[in-house]
Amino acid sequence: MKAEWTVDDRALWDRLAKQAPWQQQWSYGAAVEAIGGRILRVAVRDGRRVLALAQFTARSLGPLAHGALAARGPVFTDPDAPRAEIYRLIRRSAPLPWPRLVILSPEAGPDEAQTLAAAGLRRIMTGPAAALLDIADETALRAGMDQKWRNRLNAAERSNALRVTLDDAPSAAALAAVAEREARQARARGYLGLPKALPAAWAAAAGRRALLLARAQSAGETVAEMLFVRHGAGAFYHLGWVDAAGRDAGAHPLMLWRAAAALRKLGVARLDLGTVDTRRAPGLARFKLGAGATPLSLVGSWT
Repeated sequence: MKAEWTVDDRALWDRLAKQAPWQQQWSYGAAVEAIGGRILRVAVRDGRRVLALAQFTARSLGPLAHGALAARGPVFTDPDAPRAEIYRLIRRSAPLPWPRLVILSPEAGPDEAQTLAAAGLRRIMTGPAAALLDIADETALRAGMDQKWRNRLNAAERSNALRVTLDDAPSAAALAAVAEREARQARARGYLGLPKALPAAWAAAAGRRALLLARAQSAGETVAEMLFVRHGAGAFYHLGWVDAAGRDAGAHPLMLWRAAAALRKLGVARLDLGTVDTRRAPGLARFKLGAGATPLSLVGSWT
């Protein structure tokens, strides 16, 4: 078994990582590189068989140290892969000079802690909970909503105050505009948003139809937007914003409902709404869980 850190076969990666989280998609790495980030990719092989893939974002940690993070990775592509050995091999073989910090943060539940510990890794951060929304069945989706959330959706549908449009190939200007509005919202609310250039970079790496932009208008004015990323067989809620008028009119529930229907037609069965943080962002957590999302507790970050 060996770790190959010179991976250049994108077609193979895309095929094997089709079910992987957004952060482990090749196009995500290409987008990060396009905005100035550094990406490391590794394939763990046993002969010709690929057992696991991992994509790291790498950066300097001060003047001397080096770090790399595999967010929601590695991805195991063989159900019989020796997971503990692979964790150990990836950490040991990472092509970073010392001193270094190689962090694995797999998309796995708390039970994976035993395997990570057996590999000699230690936990440096507890895991968040990911909000995963099953959108495969329209009836089940609506039935799974919290009653208050469903009431807000019903009211928004009945009022006809909002006009919701869905753009499955948003222009560069539209992506820049939604990213800027979300950045202003982040500054006003005091949270750290993602780089504004990332949506356009993702579109360039994965194709503009790998995005879905939902927009709500009232009296001709845009009052809310939500941007979704399509990747492999899944989709990820990337960013969004809403003003007071949009919030009062129930824009985000209506937009999420319409976007879920559009994504379902494209073959998406699961929508990742991102992490749930009941302490720092209780309102956003209530929105995600109220929509019917199932919280998946993750095992955390290990080195």
